[in-house]
Amino acid sequence: ISTLVETTRFFPFVIKTKQLGFFQTKGLKDILVWNIERNTDLTVLQRHLIQECRALGFVLEEREYRPHFTLARQVRFPEAFELGIDRFPITALYMRCDRLSLMESTRVNGTLTYREIVGKTMASPSDRTR
Repeated sequence: ISTLVETTRFFPFVIKTKQLGFFQTKGLKDILVWNIERNTDLTVLQRHLIQECRALGFVLEEREYRPHFTLARQVRFPEAFELGIDRFPITALYMRCDRLSLMESTRVNGTLTYREIVGKTMASPSDRTR
């Protein structure tokens, strides 16, 4: 899979955040996320990676791709907050995506920790002509 990261090519692109939301685990809305607006470049990259992972023999989950940032896990909010989360005023952010990373998540002393296993930064078309 490290080779897949190293050989994947894409042009950098910009993503835009949108509203907050929740993911459910075991029936509880306990993962607070900041959703990312649908983006053609991101979707094309995600589909390519899914296709290549399957070609390598990986069995992947069959669920809708929902790009997001996880803000908090195992949280409990008042029901009124949960019901109004999509109306919570939040300023959209724009972020340049120019790096592909294979991450590992593990618990270290009870804390979920993320570590990059392998990563690759993409050069923009103008950077390659210099």
